[in-house]
Amino acid sequence: AVADAQAVGATGAEASALVTLGTLADSRGDAAEARERLRQAQRKARDVGAYNTEIRATYFLALSHDDQGEFAEALKHASHGVARAEESGLSWSVYGLELRARQLMLRYLMGDWPDESAGRAGRGVSSAVAARILAIWSLFVVARGRFDEAAKLLSGLRQHWTADMQI
Repeated sequence: AVADAQAVGATGAEASALVTLGTLADSRGDAAEARERLRQAQRKARDVGAYNTEIRATYFLALSHDDQGEFAEALKHASHGVARAEESGLSWSVYGLELRARQLMLRYLMGDWPDESAGRAGRGVSSAVAARILAIWSLFVVARGRFDEAAKLLSGLRQHWTADMQI
């Protein structure tokens, strides 16, 4: 797929194929190859304005580091991805949301606890998307000892449990 995309000058398709190859390399346990392919995909996608592909590559790059317990590096990539998603108007796209969720979870794990605004979804997003962010935010609320607030959050999240297994 990479060679075919290169042959016809379809750089966005080439970048997408590189993301797939990167994720497959990661699944095989070859993090070095995976990350190189994902960085190539990021660059190529960014160069041609294939924002969805760039954000997808960034998500899998963050995930690669997260899976190895390299949380600081994973957070760096997740934060970069969130910023790129915002810049391109894709904050609440599939991978924009996944990057935001990963960023919030990594911040929780690393003790880098954000202010209250991080627990809110943007205006105009669906209640299921907002619930996904609130589900992670509830960890911060409990850890801060605000149990009554956590109980309210939990009851509001209950209706979304069947919509997304990560809620």
